[in-house]
Amino acid sequence: MKKLIAVMLTAVSALAFQPAARAADTVKFTFAGDNWPGFAPIWIAQKEHLFKGIDFHYIHMESGRDALLLAGKLDATNLSMNQVIDNYRKGYKTPIVLPMDYSDGADAILANKSIKSVKMFKGHTVALNTLSYSELLLLGALKHAGLGLHDVTQTNMEANAVPAALMSGTVDIGVTWQPNVSMAVSKDKNVRVIFSSHDVPGLITDNIVFAEGYAKAHPMIVKHVIEGYLAGLKFIKDHPEEAYSIMGERMGVSPSLAKSIYSGVHNVTLPEMDVMFSGKGKMSYKSSIGDVLQVMKFQKQVPASYAPDWKIFVDPSYVDAMLKAAS
Repeated sequence: MKKLIAVMLTAVSALAFQPAARAADTVKFTFAGDNWPGFAPIWIAQKEHLFKGIDFHYIHMESGRDALLLAGKLDATNLSMNQVIDNYRKGYKTPIVLPMDYSDGADAILANKSIKSVKMFKGHTVALNTLSYSELLLLGALKHAGLGLHDVTQTNMEANAVPAALMSGTVDIGVTWQPNVSMAVSKDKNVRVIFSSHDVPGLITDNIVFAEGYAKAHPMIVKHVIEGYLAGLKFIKDHPEEAYSIMGERMGVSPSLAKSIYSGVHNVTLPEMDVMFSGKGKMSYKSSIGDVLQVMKFQKQVPASYAPDWKIFVDPSYVDAMLKAAS
């Protein structure tokens, strides 16, 4: 997650916190993300100029986003829950402001066809990005098979490198996400999906966070970001073919494949955000934070005694304000 940071720091520092380029009444806003399909409403909102009051700049980064956010070189980005928790333990308060999506098949465990079931994972090495939700999906799969994280050996690898490792035979099992999943399965008939986030819906969420103190200092900008996201989501519903074309351009695939890939995620609506922030049920942050902490304790990333109040990692106030305004 930390490679190329020096290069990106130089590039992004030239972008962040500069005067707006389009008009005097807009504020330049820098946001970093990758080619994960859950970003689709944001891609579309930028392409269709649906962000109002901000000059939205999307910076493509496969890794290193958290470091730039903490360095004040980004206004906002998407972080996994373990990154949010780790930030707090380092003294950086970067709470979740906007639930963006949850994975419904777009995260997957790929395996060589010699691996017939998850039970056969025992004793094998699994390639995955350990600073992402991939380990959480692995835990979910192992639980289903009556196994635990101690039954496999993990090797850290960027998600977009996992398909090549599988196809070369370097590893027999790997965890990654779309569009890497579709690319791997289409290129090598010996590679298949053996378990996915569709088997554990709601387990893996993607979360928009802002640089420390940014949201409180710029509440109207946060409002504009959430409104733009929701406008992008509405555009997907109202103009699906145009939306899939935009997604395809971002992910480097055809519109038809983009449609298939996008079906593996669920972008969260405003009412669903309320449910996730509520702390009630399996779809709530209370539940997902508990699962993430279990993984982090297993990996000794946090002490076994670490038991924070889950509410410190989220800030529902901006979503609450929009819900009240809409009622």
